Amino acid sequence: MSAKAPGSKLLPGVLLAIIALIPGFMLGLWLGSFQVSTADGLAGGAIVFMWGVLGAVFLLIASIVVSIKITRRMLWQIVAVAGPIALVVLLALTWRFIQQREKERLDQEHERDRMRIPTASAEPVSLQVHYNGSIQVEVEVMGLGMARPDMRSSVLHFLTGPDDERPVDSVVFAQGTGMFAIVEAPPWLLPAHMKLDYDILLLRVLALSRTAVEVEVNAPLRMSKWVPRDQVDVLLWPEFLLAVHSIEPIGTDDLVVRVKPLDHASEVAVREDAILRPLLVRGQWIKVSAEQLDHDQGVTGWLRWTDGDRLLISYALLS
Repeated sequence: MSAKAPGSKLLPGVLLAIIALIPGFMLGLWLGSFQVSTADGLAGGAIVFMWGVLGAVFLLIASIVVSIKITRRMLWQIVAVAGPIALVVLLALTWRFIQQREKERLDQEHERDRMRIPTASAEPVSLQVHYNGSIQVEVEVMGLGMARPDMRSSVLHFLTGPDDERPVDSVVFAQGTGMFAIVEAPPWLLPAHMKLDYDILLLRVLALSRTAVEVEVNAPLRMSKWVPRDQVDVLLWPEFLLAVHSIEPIGTDDLVVRVKPLDHASEVAVREDAILRPLLVRGQWIKVSAEQLDHDQGVTGWLRWTDGDRLLISYALLS
């Protein structure tokens, strides 16, 4: 009789193993979903699957150990109790998985709707943007430079932090007749410069991380947001200033162009109507070519463009 005892536990042991295997796999998948992010891409699916396998193996080993240690009667009792519980857990996790997939599908559809080019009857969004003849006024926050969104990608996402992945808002662009248009934007958006008929849209850069850029989205409100770094071109002040049409000191009394990038260097005689075109940036100094409006031969010299905390010049994006 004792020789048949181990075999008598085969059926309840197999049932317990099956009961442990399926919920273990589902529990592993559920736990694994917290270990990945959308940035993991295809690798994220493999990571979640491995967690499912680990969960299944763990509970399978546990069920085998339990089957060996307890009597046949106790084994049947565990199967009778664990079976319905495992079924409930399986159904609950399955329902949760279905809900999560449905939410992801709805989010993707919503994002596609936001990026969809509007019909001809749609009107571009009107934003209140200060554009003082393409010349920048003095600002309290200097920042690191300017960020230029890639309007060809149709959307610019706004994040609440450098490590966030889910956008909290966005700007949607569409290609119009000969120019880009903003068809959807948050009401608080106030770019540093915007002139879409010249493809100009610039946001002041306040901070940089490896994957994101903090930009000023409303200077009067001192409001900033983070944007993905791959959705903008970052132009730090030296390269940005070299790309503008011309610069001038803030305050006509401070028009001091020097022969060398030194405070004690001799001054260069420059007429007040001269157009200062950037040539080269060295530290806090910028070399300029002073072109006269009457086409007289211009001169070159150096102008201090920053004191480290603020801009000492204004600039013209266009002629």
